[in-house]
Amino acid sequence: MNYARVLDLRADMNGTGYNGNDQWLAGAIAEASRQIRTATGGRQFHPTVETRYFDGRGCAQLWVNDLLSITTLKFDEDGDRTYEETLATTDYYLWPDNRTPYRRIDIDPNGDYTAFPAGRRSVQIVGTWGYEDRKVALIGSAGVTATVANGTGLTFTCSEGVESLVSVGDTIVVESEDAGDVVSVSATDIVVRERGINGTTAAAHSAKQIYIRRYPEDVERAVRADAARYLWRMAQGLPSDGSFREMWPAIAMVANSYTDPASVI
Repeated sequence: MNYARVLDLRADMNGTGYNGNDQWLAGAIAEASRQIRTATGGRQFHPTVETRYFDGRGCAQLWVNDLLSITTLKFDEDGDRTYEETLATTDYYLWPDNRTPYRRIDIDPNGDYTAFPAGRRSVQIVGTWGYEDRKVALIGSAGVTATVANGTGLTFTCSEGVESLVSVGDTIVVESEDAGDVVSVSATDIVVRERGINGTTAAAHSAKQIYIRRYPEDVERAVRADAARYLWRMAQGLPSDGSFREMWPAIAMVANSYTDPASVI
């Protein structure tokens, strides 16, 4: 995932006279995004729908990491790798209260269970994981909608021209599907590289609101700054092996503030 937008990086660099190719900008953003993920211990700033497994400890609390929502929570109580028990939403609480991402699940003592079963991979959670689920609607002369006939086509046809609204490297969101990264934009057509990414399901969409996937603002700024630095250093003929990739202190400070707690031992 690219944690910044070519449109924003281009605007930043035009202030110093940059007039380069968007593919170069997208590549620099991809490199900077990889560096941010590495620096934060692999933290994921976008939502992904997937199944994860945890070891229960026989107590009423289960620590997880960057959980946005739960679809199903199940127990394997006898170790046969079959998850026989499905908990209702009234059987547990998510912590912290009133904000995401959640980091812990607490058994409600007034529910039907008293503890998470002890054992290897005794808990199965199907849910949405990531630091946040942020997206921004495309607004042209009106709310922009997109249409695609099936779950395999790579071209989304929009209700109006979007060349000034969407750029190479973006991830678009239509209904519950993420599609990306954008490889080209021409008039009303958006062409993506892949459908149904981030654990979502590719499907047909008929004149549905289109969104752009976004990320924490300070992360986006840090990625743009690092991408600009990367382009500048490469233009000076520095090696492409990443040997000059030590982050500037201000960029590293942002990354450090988002270090994934699960990556710290």
